[in-house]
Amino acid sequence: MSQGALFMYSRPEASIVPQDTTSGAARFLAKRGPGLHHIGYAVDDVEVEARRLSDQGLRRVDLGPKAGAAFFYPQDIHGVLTEFVPFRTPGVRVHAPGFGETDVPRP
Repeated sequence: MSQGALFMYSRPEASIVPQDTTSGAARFLAKRGPGLHHIGYAVDDVEVEARRLSDQGLRRVDLGPKAGAAFFYPQDIHGVLTEFVPFRTPGVRVHAPGFGETDVPRP
């Protein structure tokens, strides 16, 4: 049976199943087993919401200048990796294919 990591957005939830053993999701599953990977929130303005959390002392993961999303380290949010993505019309992909297959830098 395939194992996957659950990605939650306000609605709907998304499940991913790694296609290889080297992706970030595959390493997460190997280390922790199946379960919640991160919570994502679709927001009107990613930078405004990211700045709000940063101003409260949460550390943002550096994804580079054109990421289009914002992640915050799980150590700062009760052990849960948290993501902001731009709100899109239902049915439209949140991430481009291949997004998230790189390592999340460690603090």
